[in-house]
Amino acid sequence: MSKRDTMTIVSDRLGLYFGYVIEAATYFPGYQEAFEWLYLSGENPHQTLNQEELLKKMASISMEEMQEVQANTLLEYMVLTDDHTYVTDKGIAYLRIIR
Repeated sequence: MSKRDTMTIVSDRLGLYFGYVIEAATYFPGYQEAFEWLYLSGENPHQTLNQEELLKKMASISMEEMQEVQANTLLEYMVLTDDHTYVTDKGIAYLRIIR
């Protein structure tokens, strides 16, 4: 898996210039890394949930909701349903588009 391949797929999906996407996106090789950056690390400047809110949100997710997006774990569900996360067969990209 390479960041370049993942960003190429994301730029094609969104119709954005590849150079913009590769500079603006954060790359993750798997769900665990993506979840930790999105919700736990504090490095994401757009992190919106504190620990209590995160636990409440995760506790409210039903098995039906997970099955709808074909997620095997709560971590996968949270990454798959994040508005700014793009999952490809090469990896996971987080791209927050600010216009």
